[in-house]
Amino acid sequence: MRRPVTSAAGGRGALAVAIVLAVAGVAGCGGGRDATTASAPPAATTAPPAAPTTSSAAATCHGVPRRTIRLIASHANRRTRFATTSAAAVRAGDGYAVSLVALAGGTRRMGTWFVDDLRAPRTVASANAQALQVTNWPLQATAPEPTRESGLCATRNARGPGPLAP
Repeated sequence: MRRPVTSAAGGRGALAVAIVLAVAGVAGCGGGRDATTASAPPAATTAPPAAPTTSSAAATCHGVPRRTIRLIASHANRRTRFATTSAAAVRAGDGYAVSLVALAGGTRRMGTWFVDDLRAPRTVASANAQALQVTNWPLQATAPEPTRESGLCATRNARGPGPLAP
């Protein structure tokens, strides 16, 4: 009597079904352990991945008028150069966090300043240590999130559009 010819894929599928049924049977019977030593299945130790925070997308990047950049630069050394095209601002409470790249003393720094009004600022303050190293505006404590978001916007501006940008 001849045996029927089966494909390798069909043989693997039958084997997989047999293994699944065997595992399910053992699991359904308690796995061979008696009821006193059986424990509840362990809780899931890995939580599903959280949705990525879109705070950078939620924060709106604003362009910074040259007038504001000139006001910030007025307290810097004359040899300090500011990359005006990289300047970006993010709403920070009752004002704006303005970040821009400056070349001061041969070192490139990303400074962040706090201004009360973006178009016609009446008050300016350094929002981080890098800004204080570039200009002598007084240091004012600001929330770290707007400072970070403003820096991210300015970094994007300095790098230019990505390779897939239209």
